[in-house]
Amino acid sequence: MLSLTFFAACASRFMRCCTLTFLSLMQITVLLSPHMSWAQQVKCLPERSRLNGLLNELRQLEGLPPFPSSGPPKPLVRKTGEPTERPPRDEEAIADWHRKNDAEVKKLRLRLSGSECQTLDPLPPVRAVPATPVILEIQSLFGTGGYKNPTPGFDLNTFSWGREVCGSNTWLSGYNPAYEWMPILDKNNELENADVAISGTAINSHRSSEDVWFTHPFGKDLNFDVAPDPEYSALPSPIQKPDPDPNGRDNSIVKARTVFGLDVRNVLHVEMEEGFVPSGYETKDGDRVAVLGRWIVDCGHDDWGAEIHPPLLYLAARPDGPDTTHVSLISRSFLVSQRFGDGALYEHLINQLATVYPIFVPFPLTQKIEARPQIFQVPFSGAKLFNVAIRPPTPRLAPNDQLVVSYALGARTGVALELYKIDNDTIGLAISMNDVAYPPAPLPNKQNRNVSVKEIREARPDIADLIFHLQGSASALANPWGAIVLDRGVDTDFYPMPTFVEPPRQSTSVAQLPVKFKPDDGIPWPIWGHIDLRWERNVVIEHPVVQLPVVENVPANVLWVDTGLTLQQGQQFRIEASGQWSNTGPPSLGPDGFKGYLFPGTVLPSASLASLIGKVGDVVFALGGSFEGPSPSSGRLFLSINDTPDTFSDNQGSLSVAIWLH
Repeated sequence: MLSLTFFAACASRFMRCCTLTFLSLMQITVLLSPHMSWAQQVKCLPERSRLNGLLNELRQLEGLPPFPSSGPPKPLVRKTGEPTERPPRDEEAIADWHRKNDAEVKKLRLRLSGSECQTLDPLPPVRAVPATPVILEIQSLFGTGGYKNPTPGFDLNTFSWGREVCGSNTWLSGYNPAYEWMPILDKNNELENADVAISGTAINSHRSSEDVWFTHPFGKDLNFDVAPDPEYSALPSPIQKPDPDPNGRDNSIVKARTVFGLDVRNVLHVEMEEGFVPSGYETKDGDRVAVLGRWIVDCGHDDWGAEIHPPLLYLAARPDGPDTTHVSLISRSFLVSQRFGDGALYEHLINQLATVYPIFVPFPLTQKIEARPQIFQVPFSGAKLFNVAIRPPTPRLAPNDQLVVSYALGARTGVALELYKIDNDTIGLAISMNDVAYPPAPLPNKQNRNVSVKEIREARPDIADLIFHLQGSASALANPWGAIVLDRGVDTDFYPMPTFVEPPRQSTSVAQLPVKFKPDDGIPWPIWGHIDLRWERNVVIEHPVVQLPVVENVPANVLWVDTGLTLQQGQQFRIEASGQWSNTGPPSLGPDGFKGYLFPGTVLPSASLASLIGKVGDVVFALGGSFEGPSPSSGRLFLSINDTPDTFSDNQGSLSVAIWLH
């Protein structure tokens, strides 16, 4: 077997050769870059070269491979039987390097993060398109603004933050980074408690062709880029270099501007395995999307792009005719780990090779190399709250236009869905998830998949180099049976998902909302379904009024104001409320209260906090600013603010409520 000394000597020669040619390669790469002017490229080149040289000096002292100049470097692997630890570090030399170079490195980083070294060539002009209602957007819990994303432990204005999350290396170039998809918020936790959300427009929807079999047991990825709404523009990582791929970020940005008229300068990539996306749930270019999921950097490519990968859930909305918005909602059934029982893929394959060519043993200790990822059957961690607002693609044209919603939605135990009315032209979908109450879904019947040597060599030469590098070594010559094991390829797992069954479709007017859903644990998707929101234009509604409307004053500090009106079950009635009140402090809220924010312990927990609610008999129901429908029971009609029963004393303000009986 080749000695470690010989291997280190070869690596040293290789690094010296790379050092001699690095500057000329950088010059060619940078001077051809369409993202910088010629003058800027020449101006920034010395600083880039100097910083790269200094950092490679430090990496050499630390026993790490140099930064790649272009493309992923070939894997640096240890020989079978050798320890996994790096060689001892010369701490004195490393400390001396920091004393001499830290100030210069800081200065160079600051210089290279400046706009003069990053300015892109002028982007294509934004195509003018007519303004239309936003048919899908994320709604905050308090009814205004979007989703409050967590903040990472670094400055998102740093040009190289995506690269730094990956340690400036690419996946499978060594033990660091361990994962292809490195979590941004918590590098040590694949199943993060914190997720990020984004809304925007889907661009470049497509199916992957080069995914690694061993980390995709549910099929290849379905991909799309999100041209983000302004409040989410910080989520994509800065583009490090031009990307000629037709499905790359450069092309998505151009398409967003020239085809869809969006003033964006970056996009966020989203990937989910195709097994989790039933037919009819795929995104299409131009869809409005709302996505919640794990925020990562893709360390498999040296552009180090940020992604949501995989999403926990996403909604895609598109117009279906002039008056209808169609929304699909799907979630991941499981989360595929990037660990294989004894470490991440690089470490696992090294360990597998050690059983093919064991030290001091002239025969393999295994009959087949295997790479079988672990699976999280509860695909999320912690509690999740996610709200969206849905609107038809055209505005109300007449006062008698009626909004109708049809839906086919389902969710497993531990996941709650509620459709509710936000205003007369908008509905909301509230989603809550709790891992403690969520029962693990059973995995589909597992199938074995063999990935042949030919497949590996053709599709992933980097993995082929890692697996087959020992062929021809002293270990292989002393153990000819090892080649037989390698020639059998690699066994991995594949899980065909069960047939997807759509839940039954129902329909109601928006006035009849809210609607909740019973749990269904029959299939492994946490949430799934479709929503269609449509206008029924200029509906003639007859109101056989038996008397002039009763106008009632409803103070916020009184629980159940008696209107004096008696209703029969099924009797139609209508209310319109106006004014301001609050559940604490000065009056600042209308009759819809905190739209979409549900607070436990209120009189009606399924209705928005501080909204107008009603009671007939023993049935309590939501009203809000406008309601028309049948009485749910027989008895006197009472009205109240929706607050916790023991905190009415600090409520202020009142509403004026007009009531018509039909």
